This record gives sequence, C-alpha cells and structure tokens, in this order.
Amino acid sequence: QWTDKSGNNRNATQTTQGNKPTATTNALVANQGVVRFNAASATYLNEDLSFLANSAYTIFAVEGRSATGNLYFLGTGTGATNQALHVGYRNDTQYTLAQFGNDINATVPTYSGQQFRLWSNELDTSSGHYVYLNGNGIPVATSADKNPMTAATAGVVGRGYNASNYF
Repeated sequence: QWTDKSGNNRNATQTTQGNKPTATTNALVANQGVVRFNAASATYLNEDLSFLANSAYTIFAVEGRSATGNLYFLGTGTGATNQALHVGYRNDTQYTLAQFGNDINATVPTYSGQQFRLWSNELDTSSGHYVYLNGNGIPVATSADKNPMTAATAGVVGRGYNASNYF
C-alpha cells in the first residue's frame, strides 16, 4: 500500500503479489525513497481516481524511465472523451497529459538513458491544460481546452488505460 498523506484515505494498493511494485530507500533521487514499477513484471497499484471528475487538478510526477515505448504512469480505464485520463510517455519522444480526446503532448529529447524529471500536469478550468517540466514555471505544452473529466473511474499508478501493454 502507498498510503495517502492528505487525510482523504485515497491509498494506492496492490493485493496480487506478482504485480506489486518495489519500494526502496536511498535511491538515485536525492537519497529519497522511491517506488519502482517494472513493465516486464507488470507492476502497478490500484487507485480510485473518481475524485478527479468535474474538477480542476494538478498531478505531479517524479520519474526516471529506463526504457522506451508506451510508458504511462497514471491512468483510468474509461474510453470516452474526457473520461480516460492517461499521463506519461506516448512514445520515445512524446510525453502526454490526456483525457481521451483532449490530449496535450510535449516533445522530449530522444531517449538515451535514464534521466530523472519532475512533471507538473495541470487542468485549470478557467484557462486550460498545462504541462511543466522540472519546475521552471514555463509550460512545455498547453491547451486552451478547459473541460474537466466528466467521469473518472478507478485507475492505476504505474500504467495507463488499465491495459496490460501500457506500463
């Protein structure tokens, strides 16, 4: 279990032993603890993301991908416009914040080895969607689309779309 510290009891969990990510301390990121997800062993955590429906949101992710391809790290399973959130790498050179049909993409350099990044993903219902990289305050991708997700379902941390091939 990855315990929610907000007081809202939104804990991310995984009960299937083979799908549990690993937690480690003193990792490569400033000697802080990290959770490692592994596509080869299909590790992920279940998380109820329904609270994101009909609201603005900001999602932060510190990640250090170690491979290329569809590497999403947050997603839901509904497949209608503004109902399927997926956040992560769409491919080798494209990062996305997507609500199924209302997607914004940021171009990143071609993958050449693990680099740690801080992504800030924002929906401001008065001005649009924004993606920021490494906290510099300048968006690397924007969209004037102000639509929130009209519905959100249970989701996952460590993959997107609730699909086994988008880790």
